Amino acid sequence: MQGRSAAGYDRFSAAVDGPMMVLALTMAPLLVVPFLWDLSVAAKNAVTSATWVIWALFVVEYGTKLYLAPDRRRFLRTHVIDLLVIVVPFLRPLRVLRVLRVAPAMTRGLRDARAIVGRKGIKFTALVAVVVVFASAGTETALERGVKDSNIHGFGDALWWAMT
Repeated sequence: MQGRSAAGYDRFSAAVDGPMMVLALTMAPLLVVPFLWDLSVAAKNAVTSATWVIWALFVVEYGTKLYLAPDRRRFLRTHVIDLLVIVVPFLRPLRVLRVLRVAPAMTRGLRDARAIVGRKGIKFTALVAVVVVFASAGTETALERGVKDSNIHGFGDALWWAMT
């Protein structure tokens, strides 16, 4: 529906974007923790339940924003990462990229380089770097765990690998 007002969408986005960012940042460690430590059955169940609850909240947020969007086709084109996170479970950590605004920043290219290096840009860049390093280390630990002749024996080794 093209005539839909953007006011409801804007109010909803303003209300949920902060909490959804916190949930997205929480999701990545929850997905990695079971691969890093041997958890009790109860702890594994709690982590699994938390990831499903967060995923369900992503679905509700996406559906509500789609419903409230003034131009639904444009919304679908500009929120592809969000849709992939909902449809393809192992892509859930990509939600962090959307929340941190990395994907749109990549499309803007060099004209935004000045803003990235500007006042708050360094903090943003450092945050993205830290998230990428820790996500890479967690993924590497999960992939190398139990592999014969592996050089990665724990999270510390994987963290060193990710930083280098």
